[in-house]
Amino acid sequence: MAPRDGAVLLQQQLKARFLSNRDRSVGMASNEQAEPQFAGKLLSELLADLEAPDAELRVWSASALDGFIWQCHADGKPIPAAVIRPLIDALSDPVGDVRGWAAIALGTLGKEGRHALPQLIKLLADEREEDGVRAKIAEAVAELMIEADVPILMHGPVADLLVNAEELVSPLRAAGVSFSAECYGQDRELLRELSS
Repeated sequence: MAPRDGAVLLQQQLKARFLSNRDRSVGMASNEQAEPQFAGKLLSELLADLEAPDAELRVWSASALDGFIWQCHADGKPIPAAVIRPLIDALSDPVGDVRGWAAIALGTLGKEGRHALPQLIKLLADEREEDGVRAKIAEAVAELMIEADVPILMHGPVADLLVNAEELVSPLRAAGVSFSAECYGQDRELLRELSS
């Protein structure tokens, strides 16, 4: 089994196990001030593991953080802001599976993860990125663009604006992400429609 397959299998096992045993997998200990836990680890430990020297531990941590975020959504609990910056930083990890799982976790965040869009789009445009990782990044970009429902604003001369808009959407087209975008001038006239 390839390492990526192992991470996917681990993620599926974690989700299944914690769905059937929610009360012990995520949440607070007996006192309300306790640190959240997932997969038998404190959130702070999962975040620290994103920087561990062991690549497999970093992959596991990124996938576990996706499970943690997913479980917070399922339980209606707020997602601690402390997870966002380490996941964005993990997009620069030298190991593709870490970048991929960090992207998935950021996509799972929803609106809270929208700050990662510029870096995710840049990674998506990188033709050297591994295909499986690019697929995860494309999924995260699509999730964030749907969830964020916030226009991406660019300023500058109209010619530059249109070139920048094309540069912004070209990785989305290349990755097969469906989208629709409109470019408007200062007088609110439609300059160009972009879609895939």
